[in-house]
Amino acid sequence: MHIYGDIIILINLIMNTFILVLTGFTAKKSYSFSRIILAAFIGSIYSLLEFNTNLSILYTIPFKILFSIFIVLLAFKIQNLRSFLILFSLFFIVSFATAGTVFFLIYLTNSNLMEITSILASCNFIHLCIGTFLIFILIYLTDKHILKNINTRNNSYIFYLKFNNKIIKACGLLDTGNSLHSITNNKPVILINLKKILELLSDETQNFLNNNYHTKWLENIIELKDDDFLKKLEIIPYKTISSQENSLNKQQDTLLGFRADEIIIITNESKITSENIVVGITTAISNENDGYDALLHPLLFNNINVKKETIKCVLDCQ
Repeated sequence: MHIYGDIIILINLIMNTFILVLTGFTAKKSYSFSRIILAAFIGSIYSLLEFNTNLSILYTIPFKILFSIFIVLLAFKIQNLRSFLILFSLFFIVSFATAGTVFFLIYLTNSNLMEITSILASCNFIHLCIGTFLIFILIYLTDKHILKNINTRNNSYIFYLKFNNKIIKACGLLDTGNSLHSITNNKPVILINLKKILELLSDETQNFLNNNYHTKWLENIIELKDDDFLKKLEIIPYKTISSQENSLNKQQDTLLGFRADEIIIITNESKITSENIVVGITTAISNENDGYDALLHPLLFNNINVKKETIKCVLDCQ
């Protein structure tokens, strides 16, 4: 049997590079491409030496695990044990997923292959390319949609909002990047979509918000005659970033808001109550598209200006 060492090294170099890059991508880990290439190349040499029967001890399970550890340590900068365990686990998951996808592709295109040796013998570079492309798409979609939804679900909370003797039940997402505060008393701001907040407001205020474009709410506020709402009116400043002539410019803008009477947030362990809250009205959030009605301020989950009552329940936003 003729063995073309250069072909084996090239194919393994490409595959190893792909697996290591995809491992870093899945782990959200920055990496140096030069370290990835070096680790992939050493892995290619290791694959080539497997044909040397005198070195068979290097291809036993313990040595393969040790070599995998070495490759991960070489390819990535490890900060701590947890970081290593995540990368090491994902390295094996991506490797198995890639191999499984390639094997399935070969079997799918060659229905007469029933034995593993036949499948291996039929493997070619085209199968490897298509298989790696498919697994990249699969992992990308998993990371973008499924994992995102899991993260959203873990940070979602049912809450009740009270205003002028009315109450609504809604689903909010804890937004750790929310730093909005009202101008008066510097109160934390939660953002709620317009459609949901209308249930709390008077018919007159509902008509005003529906009949005016959201960018004109503050400009046309003089048209609103709802004294109960106007007494609790709040202007919420925020900054936006725009790109002009290859430069980024920060612009000041404002949101329409009001002081709510009370918010009650239900978590798995407790009920959080606060009267120190301002509601910002927005059209940028949609339960149908985002899976939640509001963005909750992280200060609501601190012990400052909130009451916590221990309970035991499990609630879902859906």
